[in-house]
Amino acid sequence: MPKKIFALEKGGSRDLKCSWGLGWKNFTIKHRDEVIGTVPNQKELKEGKEFQLNDGSKLFVRLKIGLTSGLYITRDGKPIPGSDSDPMSKVKGSFAVLMVIACVNIIIGILAAFLHLEEFGLSAWASYIIFGLIFLILSIAVRKASLIALIVAIVLLILDALIGIAFMATFGGTQSIVWIVIRIFFLIYLITSVKVFKKLKSERGKNNF
Repeated sequence: MPKKIFALEKGGSRDLKCSWGLGWKNFTIKHRDEVIGTVPNQKELKEGKEFQLNDGSKLFVRLKIGLTSGLYITRDGKPIPGSDSDPMSKVKGSFAVLMVIACVNIIIGILAAFLHLEEFGLSAWASYIIFGLIFLILSIAVRKASLIALIVAIVLLILDALIGIAFMATFGGTQSIVWIVIRIFFLIYLITSVKVFKKLKSERGKNNF
């Protein structure tokens, strides 16, 4: 049975437990091992449900499915740390996406160099490594909630996709359909993160990049 554990506040005890069955059936939320509420099915969970804790505060739980899927939990209107309503979850997710892109490109470049793959010339494998290193630097900045770094990463990914399409149209060849689909999902995730990063920047009053 899938489950997630949260703390009601930053630095607090992780004693808020959410568990559910297949298809989000019988969603159960516990606080300090005491059941505070259940939601029987996915439909009701998507509509959202409010529960009251013993201290009088109100917990609101809602399942979102779509471009910004996730389990959104707030306490008296404030995001629960670690839940999908927490802006830092988007920051960590964006960081992970950029790290994957960086590592994939660096690994491809290194393998092409050491295995002397014929389809990879010197400039080709070197460009993979350089591209990967750029995304590695951007990922570190994004981990600090840098809006500029996020936008630069999105622009580079779009340009990379356009260059790849133009190259295939001019010289022929194919790319992995799986990798193309993954890149599309990465782009969608990063683009939907922009709003969150803008909000964080506004709250902090400065850019960290």
